[in-house]
Amino acid sequence: MEDNNKPLISLNDFDLSSIFDSAHDAIITLDTYGYIIHWNSAATRILGHAAADVIGKHIDFMIPERLVFDEKINLRNLTTGGSMEHHQTTRLNKQNKEVYISLTASAIRDAQGRVLGISHI
Repeated sequence: MEDNNKPLISLNDFDLSSIFDSAHDAIITLDTYGYIIHWNSAATRILGHAAADVIGKHIDFMIPERLVFDEKINLRNLTTGGSMEHHQTTRLNKQNKEVYISLTASAIRDAQGRVLGISHI
């Protein structure tokens, strides 16, 4: 007899990067110092930068100068266990033009609760 409540697939069947890359929203993952470690295809579509050109760069290059101080506070807050409210802000695209975005940033934690990085969606 077949168990109809059993999922057909599990999360273990997927490479997480394939899930990120199929998302319609930009997903940018940072290390705890603010350096980009993952950049999905939607981020490329929205902001114009190829992943190969931004991975390893600090996130500051795409933040308008007037917002850099606040973003550094947000990054420090997230890496020390705090949270950040979903908000509207801007980022600079490849042409250095401001793009209005809706940003949710969250800490990425390991099983012990230690912050390993930050996700920007």
